[in-house]
Amino acid sequence: MKTLSVVVPLYFPTENHEEVFFRRCMRSLSEQTFRDFELILVVNGIPNYEAKINGFISRVMEWSSEFSYPIKIHHGPSPIGVSKAMNVGIRMSTGNYVALQAQDDESYPERLASQMRMLAADPSIDVLGTGMKYGVEPKFALRPGIGRSSEEITAILPSWCPMVAGSCIIKRSTLDRVNGFNESLTIDQPYEDYDLWKRIATVGGKFANLPEVLYVWHRDFSTFELYHHNRKYEEMMKA
Repeated sequence: MKTLSVVVPLYFPTENHEEVFFRRCMRSLSEQTFRDFELILVVNGIPNYEAKINGFISRVMEWSSEFSYPIKIHHGPSPIGVSKAMNVGIRMSTGNYVALQAQDDESYPERLASQMRMLAADPSIDVLGTGMKYGVEPKFALRPGIGRSSEEITAILPSWCPMVAGSCIIKRSTLDRVNGFNESLTIDQPYEDYDLWKRIATVGGKFANLPEVLYVWHRDFSTFELYHHNRKYEEMMKA
């Protein structure tokens, strides 16, 4: 049994998204200085699924030599949505903590080690995030972790989201307490992480953010950005 489970839902609308996943996400996780974790990949959509899935799994297994921890892969016949994919990964997890990681982003090598030290020092924390670098290369902006206390973060939550989802580690017992991610959200309500934080807050969950920038949110291959760009384009064409 590992202390930490890292869950990555995978949705590849194009072949290029798969390449970015290996170049960014897999590489950054293989370079983590903290090694006591399992990696759980939940395939939530892949081009030419039937033809590609076995090749994709083989490619993941080729990376296994770069990891000193188990890799678990779940795949089904069709996309199931990010909330359900996250919940599938959570149910597969064995760790006391669950880390989130977006498929097209990357974590600094010391990210998990820094967070697990903080969680060991303060076991009362339910959700721990970090600061981030975000944007499209080479134009990145920096956002340090927001909130000096759980009370401050909780006070911010009703207005906007101070937690960077892909940088967060969550106590598994807390996820179980609020029944994980909300699977009733539609693609027009994509803020499944924000919904989760607000529900954790309602049961008295404790939040914290490390001020250090330990996560990179790339917006060039973001499936969220891609979807809403396409929606705006379709609306413009109809006008």
